[in-house]
Amino acid sequence: MARPFWKLLLAGAIACAVSLGSRGVEPEAAADEYAMTLEENIAYPPVSGKKGERVREAMRELRKRLSGKKFSATMERNEEVVCIVVPASDLFRANAVELSAEGRRRLHELEQYVAHSGQFKVLVAVHSDDTGDEEYADELTSTRANAIDDYFEHAAGRELNIIPYGIGRDEPVGSNSTKKGRFQNRRVEIFFVPTAAYIKNLTSK
Repeated sequence: MARPFWKLLLAGAIACAVSLGSRGVEPEAAADEYAMTLEENIAYPPVSGKKGERVREAMRELRKRLSGKKFSATMERNEEVVCIVVPASDLFRANAVELSAEGRRRLHELEQYVAHSGQFKVLVAVHSDDTGDEEYADELTSTRANAIDDYFEHAAGRELNIIPYGIGRDEPVGSNSTKKGRFQNRRVEIFFVPTAAYIKNLTSK
């Protein structure tokens, strides 16, 4: 997965924070989320005990709003995370790495939600079918994931809490031997994961 230069710098800064743990830095501040796998980032930070229901209530409301904008939105991680799935063809032309005009219009509908960096960590996972070799699929999906990241940050005019992943062809959801299956596999998943600060705010009320 290619990581934008500023995010490499951020990861380094967070790593430095680890060494300050004995001086009172909280565990959440020391975690390098940019070094985590997609699965690890979906699971982090965890929600404990009675806090869960308040978080699930807020995330169910987010899913409702996204569904109202015609996105296919599902609940993950015991309803604590929202995931939307967008066909890659809605955002990119075949084999292209630049967002299409229609793709930019589609992502525009998500800007207000992605921009809430204090509330959500946003994971962008781009997938492909098995057309072409593995190296091509990895490069294509990584570049597309970064293009989506760049779009949202340019629209917001600031750095956002987005972590892009180019998954390549490793996680198919359909059969690559059929046209329908390949279409299903060429997809973009956008996960909204509540941040530690948002969890704390929801559960302190």
